[in-house]
Amino acid sequence: MGVRFKICGLTKPREAGYLNEAGADYAGFVFYGSSKRHVTFEKAREIRGYLDPSIRTVAVLVSPDAGLVEEAQAEGFDIIQVHGDLGEEAYHALSVPLWRALNVKAEDGEGKILERLRGPDCGDKCAGILLDAANFGSGKTFDWEKAKNIRRYLGKKQWILSGGLDAGNVAEGIRLLSPDIVDVSSGVEGEEGKDKDKVFAFAERVRHYG
Repeated sequence: MGVRFKICGLTKPREAGYLNEAGADYAGFVFYGSSKRHVTFEKAREIRGYLDPSIRTVAVLVSPDAGLVEEAQAEGFDIIQVHGDLGEEAYHALSVPLWRALNVKAEDGEGKILERLRGPDCGDKCAGILLDAANFGSGKTFDWEKAKNIRRYLGKKQWILSGGLDAGNVAEGIRLLSPDIVDVSSGVEGEEGKDKDKVFAFAERVRHYG
């Protein structure tokens, strides 16, 4: 199977149609009040009703407690993606696969990333490691050189590249880093949410290298 892609931060039902037409593999919904892409579980449920059943859904949480993890799982999301802190109680509440998001800061070297990979919150429940820029949702990339050797340390975990991707740079990211999945949000947005043409252009670039 080639490189797959996730469109994150859906906020409108029409965006589900874009993903369906573009053949997206994953759809992400952000449950974090400080994000401009924040949606309620009720709104996400409405949007998900328009998605093709083949598209796997991802609940994006930031430093969740066990209650929020359980609430997201009760909504039927296929994957829980966690940024920020993930405490022991919240980790043990997981019953669906975890994508653990690690934000790469400017001062972080490869050693710091590997240290994070060995943490208890990247254990058996973790199905994938997502590397993102220091501030997720910022539309900025991180230094990709820091991730060029990450695959050898992941074992069977999926490798998800995120942070500042768009149709103009995703092919280069795939060529350099060989991720399993690429994740885009702001890079496919226009003035009012996701832009259909940008979604299609991104999908085409991924397929070219997939």
